[in-house]
Parts: sequence; structure tokens; C-alpha cells
Amino acid sequence: MSESEHAPILPAYHHNVLQLMVVSPTTLYAYWEISERTITAVTRHYHTDWASMPKIIRLYENNGSLSSISHDAAKYTDQSVEDARSWYFHDLTPARSYTADFGTYNIYHQFVPLLRGNTVRTPRNRAATIEQGHPLSEHMLAHHPSMNQGATLENTSPYHEFSTYSVYHFKEGVHT
Repeated sequence: MSESEHAPILPAYHHNVLQLMVVSPTTLYAYWEISERTITAVTRHYHTDWASMPKIIRLYENNGSLSSISHDAAKYTDQSVEDARSWYFHDLTPARSYTADFGTYNIYHQFVPLLRGNTVRTPRNRAATIEQGHPLSEHMLAHHPSMNQGATLENTSPYHEFSTYSVYHFKEGVHT
């Protein structure tokens, strides 16, 4: 993860929120707000003031579905964010699901989550390929046998005389 790149954030809403947003296949942006009520409860529980507590964003990576992050199988990274209210996470893996927790460490250096964010999935950073056995592959080969099975979706078209805006029909006697 890279160092912080702080971005301006809207004025406080006075409630708990942690939001992840996809910036690119390898970058996420997070912003958060912790309510005064939560801060008061945490500082009373730990008998310390908020300023002296470490503030941590734990970013979980999962190559599974968007529905849940399995903490037993998930890879995670802890990022100290101090008093920041937003953070960019760089050098992430494309085509993975991510979620984040905002929290602190207790005196035993155990992570104590205070807030859970949404789950996002970073996009691929390359064109999709049509693999043999995939339903799309079978359909495309059945209807367009000239297509190669290893071709990418981006540079393969069943319309050989296709321009960005028009389909040109091949006319007898006219060759380009």
C-alpha cells in the first residue's frame, strides 16, 4: 500500500460510515466518519482518549464472491490512518473483492473493528478471453465458426466489414 493521498471530504454527517469506491483495477478510495457517540463509547471502554488511540483501516482481499469476505481465508493489510478521514489504497490486485474495517488495537495489539465498510470488486485490467467450454464460447463458435477460441472479446467481431458506426455489406464485384 502506498502512503496517504488525502482528498477533501464533505462536512460531517455525525453518523458512522465507511465507504469503499473503485478508482481503477489497482486502486480503491475509502472515506469514513466515526460519530461522537461511538468515539465516546470507545474511549470510556478503554479508559483512554481518542487522540492517543491508533486508528487503523484493515483492508481485506478475497478472490471469491462479492457477497462475503471470509476472514479465515482472506488476505488483509492494516494501514495506520491517524486522523485522516479518507485514504487511497494503491497496488491492489485486479478482479478481486475488497472490504474494509475501521478500528483500533487494544493493549494486546489485537485489532478491534468499530465499523464495517461495503464490499467492492476491482475490475480486470486486461480484456476477457473466451475459454473453451464456456457457454459464450460455444455460442460464438456455433454462429461464427471463423472465430478463434483464444481470441479476446475486444478485438474479435463476427462482422468483418464493420466500421464504428456502420455495417458495410459486401457487394459483388466491389473489393477493397
